[in-house]
Amino acid sequence: MKKIRYILFVLFCFLSMSLVHAAECPRITEDSIVVYNAGDYPNTPYCTGMVAGCTADGGANNLCTSGCYPLTIASILATYGLDYGPEDISSYLCETFPANAQSREYGSVITPNKEFHNQFSMSIEKIGNRGDDATALLTKVDQTLAENKMLMVSVYGGAYSGSGGAHYVAIAMKKNGQYYVINTGRRGSSGFVSQDYLIQNVLSVVHMGLYVVAPTQCDLVADSGTSGGGSDTDKYEDYLPNLDDPDDITCEGIFKNGDDFNEFGQFLQDIFTAIKVLAPALVIILSTIDYIKAIAASNQDAMKKANQRTIKRVVIGLIVFFLPFLLDLLFELFGVYDLTTCDIR
Repeated sequence: MKKIRYILFVLFCFLSMSLVHAAECPRITEDSIVVYNAGDYPNTPYCTGMVAGCTADGGANNLCTSGCYPLTIASILATYGLDYGPEDISSYLCETFPANAQSREYGSVITPNKEFHNQFSMSIEKIGNRGDDATALLTKVDQTLAENKMLMVSVYGGAYSGSGGAHYVAIAMKKNGQYYVINTGRRGSSGFVSQDYLIQNVLSVVHMGLYVVAPTQCDLVADSGTSGGGSDTDKYEDYLPNLDDPDDITCEGIFKNGDDFNEFGQFLQDIFTAIKVLAPALVIILSTIDYIKAIAASNQDAMKKANQRTIKRVVIGLIVFFLPFLLDLLFELFGVYDLTTCDIR
């Protein structure tokens, strides 16, 4: 009976984590899209030595002239319902990454920074690079939008970057074969564009990269058809490992994207982290209760039983705590697809 209680409790922990993790983000619709336009922020300094107005003066800029990155991030987060404005994003960037924000080094330094992600409850995953085939990038865009996720693109050239400088835009959704592009630039050109226009002015001029931006406080579910296209299986085929290909049965193929966990890997890491915190806490709490009862009853047998239960709990807690290490050992001993726990600890 006691073993059953332990098993039920562990299952309850897993279920609780799953329920919390499975809260859905609001569905992105045309009405829910938020666009912060640069022209609305002429008097908001961006980093140091900046002046009001919508013109650059000796390199002194503000959100109106140099704020496409924080404005785009804020537009994406606001579309998901997160209450972070452009001033919040820009203030954080200038305080935490002053040199990089001042020189607008976003792609290689700020964007992949986990501290930046955690500050604003989001994840940013790079899925495309400069020089990638635009048609292949379009496939990734369609798959991402079908999962209710948005994209941020660094462009250099094309209709959105004006005189040819670097610029950031977002792709919010797909509807009736057209794509909604968020452009925070002063020209106010946000709205739906054709596939050909998207390829020519966004995907063919990728600069620092193509990124998936999504909130971390909720799960994103596949659309019924308005955002993507294709079946429920083919829209994930570029992300799922091919179990028939031995080269794909690796940590990188199942749990990771590069050096970072993918969503599945991060989900498992969150579960292990929660259990590793709960296990020792339960050992201490339950054992303390047993000892208090035994001392209150002045019963030697009860004290012995409390000792026995504590030892069992400690053993179970250690097994749970070192479960990833034990799995690594078992995978190695039995040669199960050469799997490891992929740094999940």
